[in-house]
This record gives sequence, C-alpha cells and structure tokens, in this order.
Amino acid sequence: MQRSIRLEAILAWVLPCDRAADIGTDHAYLPIELVRRGVCREALALDVRSGPLARAQAHIEQAGLEAVIHTRLSDGLDRLQAGEADAVIMAGMGGRLIQQIMERAGGRPQLWGGIRQLLLQPQSEAHVVRHAVHRQGLRIERECLIQDRGQYYWILDCRPGRQQFEKDWQYVYGEYLPARRDAVLLAYLERQRNTISAIMRRLENENSEIAQSRKEALRAELAMAEEVYTQCKK
Repeated sequence: MQRSIRLEAILAWVLPCDRAADIGTDHAYLPIELVRRGVCREALALDVRSGPLARAQAHIEQAGLEAVIHTRLSDGLDRLQAGEADAVIMAGMGGRLIQQIMERAGGRPQLWGGIRQLLLQPQSEAHVVRHAVHRQGLRIERECLIQDRGQYYWILDCRPGRQQFEKDWQYVYGEYLPARRDAVLLAYLERQRNTISAIMRRLENENSEIAQSRKEALRAELAMAEEVYTQCKK
C-alpha cells in the first residue's frame, strides 16, 4: 500500500510504546504499520461504525496481525479503558469532533493519567483542538504542518502537563513553527492572506449587517495572519 505524506508523518511521530490506540481507525493502516515497524507491541483499532471496523478487521487479518491488533466498536474514547494504551492517535477527523471526543472523556481523569502521548491530526479548526488539549490538562510538546496533495495538515504531539498560550494567534497557528520560520507555515500563511483578501474583495460592495459582520471577522483574521507572517520573516 502506498501511504500518504500525512499518514507517514503521523507514523513517524508515534513514540515507542507497549500499546497504541487508533481512534476512528477506518482502514486500520496506522495500527498495522505501527506494529509492523516495531513502534508498539500491540494496538487497538477503534471506530464508531461497524462497516469500517469490519474492513479494519479484514486488513488486520490479511496482515497476519490479528493476535496483536484488536478491533473495538467505540464512539471516540468511550470504550477505551484507563491503562489500555500509552499512545493514543486521533487523525483524519474534524477539529470540532476531536474537541467533542476529548471533552466527553474529560470526566475520566484516570484515562488521561495513563496516556503518555496523544497524537492529534485535525482536518480542520486546529485552534479548537489546541484549546481542548489545554482544558484537559495536557501540553503540546511539538507541532508540524505538512502539505499533502494540495492540502495542509497540522499534527500535534501532546503529553501530560499543564500549558496555556498567552496570544490568540498561538491557538490558531501554534506556538512553535513561527519561531522556527517554518517554510511550510510561511506558504500556508501566504495562502491564508490571499484567500482572506479575495473574500474581502468580493464583499467590498456588500453593506448588509451580515456582510459587515463578516468583513469585520475577516479583517481580524487577516491581521492575525499578517502578525504571524511578520514574526516568521524576522
């Protein structure tokens, strides 16, 4: 199987562990590769839908790994028990869904206490994920932004330990990449600036209350993108 840049980047960031849990596993490619590469001894493949879970089980059996990779029907983290996994991966789902899954598990501090690494790859709205991480008493150890087939993806490596960001832009664009003048972040910021400016031009002659509110929000977004871009270029 030819894996995407996105999946390879996620695989590369999983720390060696006893057991990894892939939430929303879909095809189970991540747990299969983690075991094949010796990153973990065992893995759990969890999904909310029985159809994808059946396909995951078939892929696991084709790989001959059914003794060490187990599937489980679960809505997010609901059926993951404390101590069952020391690395947890949530990838390929929207930021709001990741936020909801984490908040639903917020009343289970014993679950978070047993996780050494939480690897998150939201498809959208990474800012709500960063807020959710901090609300659960976790910190973001490192981040990367990758481009794969014309799309940009954030990967957040989270660990136990409290953390808060001081600036709003740190929740939108992360704390670490601007300081490193990350080339992918610069390209992403340029695209953001162009996209926001184009939308503002289309709304230029619109004077409704909704349009005015939208333009005000866009101006704030553009100012934030400009601020981070300037920091990256220093």
